[in-house]
Amino acid sequence: MQPARKTLEYKPDPNKFDLVVDRWNSQGHKIAHNPYRKFIKEGGEFYERPVNSGNLWLENNQPAGRVICEFNDKGHIVSKVFDHAAEHIEYVPGPTGAEKIAAELSAERAKSAQLEAELRAITKERDEVLEVKTAPKNYAPKSNKQE
Repeated sequence: MQPARKTLEYKPDPNKFDLVVDRWNSQGHKIAHNPYRKFIKEGGEFYERPVNSGNLWLENNQPAGRVICEFNDKGHIVSKVFDHAAEHIEYVPGPTGAEKIAAELSAERAKSAQLEAELRAITKERDEVLEVKTAPKNYAPKSNKQE
């Protein structure tokens, strides 16, 4: 008889900031990715989660205000402004790569449809002008009335 298989279960301490970034299931598949950014200011440690949200947390999992970061062209932080009295705001992440591509594709399709409509209108107008120019002198343009 084999002993029962032990499974590791992680239970975060609610009184401490959760420093675990990746969560794995028992089969070894990553099931969650929750990164954070750590700031050290005047000997104190502050954690920003979600990254780029600006919401700061203390090590004891208490809100610690907000931080505003400015980035250079390479994505590196060039300046930080801490406001420890500010309230946290609800963070809505930007679109993912696939969502960005879908939005760009949708915009391009809408633009293409608009240009096609303009082209049809221009072609129709050109055909009407050519019909009038090439018609005999005593020719009247086609009318929708039937006699």
